Amino acid sequence: LDGEWVWLPDDPEAYVLAKVLSRGGDGTTFLQLESGQNAQHKKTKKDSRDLIPANRSSMKRLMDDLVQMDNIDEATITYNLRERFFKDTIYTNLGTILTSITPFKSLGLYTPSIVDRYHHKGIS
Repeated sequence: LDGEWVWLPDDPEAYVLAKVLSRGGDGTTFLQLESGQNAQHKKTKKDSRDLIPANRSSMKRLMDDLVQMDNIDEATITYNLRERFFKDTIYTNLGTILTSITPFKSLGLYTPSIVDRYHHKGIS
């Protein structure tokens, strides 16, 4: 549908947010990236990745636990983890599983009080 927001597969970023401008008869979708640039997408045998519908309202808050997300798809999970990483929030739960993205810098996360807080947190 014209005007809807989608996740566009992108090699460097995994997915980028884009708005559908129109769809061509040959299966090409014409898009405008969130940055304002125009793009197009056509599913091919070589690149079978498809556009994924994006829920912009679910992107307004970053989730500590991915299970609580409104949409659970590869693009939205990637967005959530990337944005949390940029905010130096490298730990994210997926239910009872803790994921971590290495920041390659010291974040001061391992003080005794921080370690104690996570050690006794448990799963609620």
